[in-house]
Amino acid sequence: VPTVSKVTYKSTTIAGKAEKGSTVYVYNGSKYIGKATVDSKGNYKIKISKQKKGSSLKLYAKDKAGNKSKYCYTKVY
Repeated sequence: VPTVSKVTYKSTTIAGKAEKGSTVYVYNGSKYIGKATVDSKGNYKIKISKQKKGSSLKLYAKDKAGNKSKYCYTKVY
């Protein structure tokens, strides 16, 4: 399950940690917002458009073998 830093309504990136080499996807409800590949140190950074305050974002990681993690939820502050 990826970790995620605090996201505010001014944020244009989401950062956090996940399994090296996996891809992290982020959604606002069922709307796809973005994805990024996790680097060799386990960090990722996803460029996003600004989200509304109070929105709930969900993220998950998918590794090279196609295994999908559980969802990680974060609120937009």
